[in-house]
Amino acid sequence: MSAKIIYLNHSGFVVELEQAVFIFDLFTDPAKAVAEFELSGKPVVFFVSHNHYDHWNQDILDFDNTVITTYILDEGCRRDINPDRLADRRRRFNFVHPGSNLSGDALAVPGFKDLRCFGSTDAGVSFLLQTDAGSFFHAGDLNDWDWQDEASQQVRSAYQLQLTAIHHYLQASDQTDALPVKAAFVPLDARLEEKADCGCLMFVREIPTAYLIPMHLNGGEHLPQLLAESLKKLALRPAPQVLGMTVPGEPFDLN
Repeated sequence: MSAKIIYLNHSGFVVELEQAVFIFDLFTDPAKAVAEFELSGKPVVFFVSHNHYDHWNQDILDFDNTVITTYILDEGCRRDINPDRLADRRRRFNFVHPGSNLSGDALAVPGFKDLRCFGSTDAGVSFLLQTDAGSFFHAGDLNDWDWQDEASQQVRSAYQLQLTAIHHYLQASDQTDALPVKAAFVPLDARLEEKADCGCLMFVREIPTAYLIPMHLNGGEHLPQLLAESLKKLALRPAPQVLGMTVPGEPFDLN
């Protein structure tokens, strides 16, 4: 089964399957790509990794569809939602934390097989979504946030711990794809300067991935190309393909 990726902005992405749509960390949507799925009758699932303003836009609660809309939100988002909204029968809410697991039977969304939530080195969770089209990892704010200060080594150790947990989980899972992760959305933040690509490089060393999609660029639209050049030097086999998606509304069809 094929899948289409649509870049929204910042860390926001759509993963569109034939039967369902999965939307991660919508912050802003300048191209109005998400509006194309309103009233479509296609099941839509919104994921929010944490409640920072650049990942959690409450406008998603007004999404209008002819079928039930599903929300998978970090537990920290709960306090921002009016309790009356939680009773809306057109919407189904799931609040998650690191270690949460949702099965296909529990969610009842076509194409959805399993979701496992891992931790973050900042706030909230990261998502490993398994679908009929393969596995997708959205890091949220899980990254090697090396600000070159006294906390840098502690953050790197915490990041490595999460990568190891993801690696072990994938090994234990029944993986039928050639690569455990079809596409991974991982921060590549320009504010980290020469340390910006450390998190991405650590990720691909630990977790074989077909497509690596940098996000959370913060002005670093040139960085995906530099990352691709750095990955060539690692000579990984198999090597991930870096997708530099920097234009809101930009689509890409995955093989």
